[in-house]
Amino acid sequence: MGFLISYLEIVVEWVVELNIICFLLMSPLRKKKRFLLRFMGGFIISLVVALPLTLFYQKFGFTTWGRTLTYSLLWGITLASFFFSYDDSFMRVLLFADMGYIIQNLCYKVFCILWGILTYAGAFPESGPGALLFKVGYYSIFGLQVAAYYLILIRRSHRAISDKQPAKPTVLLSMVIMVILIVICSMIDIYGEKETGGAFTFPTYNSFVFKSGANLLLIVTDYLLLLLLFSSTRKNDLQYDVEQLNFLVSQSEKQYNISKDTIEMINIKCHDMRHRIKAILNEKNIGKDTYDDVKKAIHIYDSKINTGNSALDVILTEKSLLCGHDNITFTCMADGNAVSFMEQVDICCLFGNILDNAIEATKQVKEEDKRYILFSVSSIGNGMTKVECSNTYEIAPKKEGEIIVTSKNDKANHGFGIKSIKNIASKYDGSVEFKAEDSLFSVAIVLFNAEN
Repeated sequence: MGFLISYLEIVVEWVVELNIICFLLMSPLRKKKRFLLRFMGGFIISLVVALPLTLFYQKFGFTTWGRTLTYSLLWGITLASFFFSYDDSFMRVLLFADMGYIIQNLCYKVFCILWGILTYAGAFPESGPGALLFKVGYYSIFGLQVAAYYLILIRRSHRAISDKQPAKPTVLLSMVIMVILIVICSMIDIYGEKETGGAFTFPTYNSFVFKSGANLLLIVTDYLLLLLLFSSTRKNDLQYDVEQLNFLVSQSEKQYNISKDTIEMINIKCHDMRHRIKAILNEKNIGKDTYDDVKKAIHIYDSKINTGNSALDVILTEKSLLCGHDNITFTCMADGNAVSFMEQVDICCLFGNILDNAIEATKQVKEEDKRYILFSVSSIGNGMTKVECSNTYEIAPKKEGEIIVTSKNDKANHGFGIKSIKNIASKYDGSVEFKAEDSLFSVAIVLFNAEN
């Protein structure tokens, strides 16, 4: 096999295939400016850098170690070109590149089985790796497979693999898997070629069965490897979510204690200041209207909500002060006894997240007279408690299907407030319903007191 043919069939075809698959697979990754120009530049540079590998392959490509090293270096060169165009973390690019190689190998092995059957059946007796018909068949089947994998697998992988950073063990696992896969493929291909004289030559029925069985085994292995990587990534995502939710709980406890002390201190200071200002205003003979304005201003910070539940009192008082600061009308009707069965930390997380989300959305309403939050907690009998919160909004909440999701760009580190609300409701055998219509967002939660 001449140098040019070896270069085109061993290097160029392989790099082109991997680039096509990874281009589709890596579409969720962050990209650098002038991405397409960079991607094409990286592709061309990788082909130039890989030129010496053709000579290496011609000399050592018929040994397991030589072929393994050739394709490992080709993969490494292609991976390096991806960092020229993608502005994402090393771990994420590496993980997606590993998956790209597995899908590429999967496409090739499926073709080997299909073309092997046709060749053994005598449909293309003169066809081989250099024949035009072989190339047309190969590219056609490869294209159809890539299209199918994109629609069935790759698009779903974008949802399965979130924008969180993959764990190092997962990336290390993907690297080990890729190397092992290259070694196994090299061993099987070389053994088959030596025994039968070519990749698609079948002098005996046993040789046909051996090659077809080996390729089928590799196809199953590829599918299992992809499933393993997706499952490992999903497991890492769930573990990350648990860690973030636990952190959110601990922060809520700390915030509760800080808010409790702060509100008590404000109340004491406001109580003393009200009497001092009254004395000063009386001495200065200031008018009643001025006195009422000052009294009203102090009263905003001197008002404490009493529901009968100390934890709920602190949360509602704090959020009431925030509403006052942002000119939001906050109407509250809450029976603290209705949530007496809940743990204090759950009260802090649940009602803190509900009201934080409501305040965040309402303060964006441009017309201040349309900023309002309605909040209620009540017992509805049979050991059940209902929590309702409604607020106006300027920017409609984002949805994925029927699910409300965070509107912040960094989804990896946001959206845990909604998850926390759902988890706490589930803990008390409850339900959560979100609704957004006519510029009014509402959340309705039913909690069940198991003690009753």
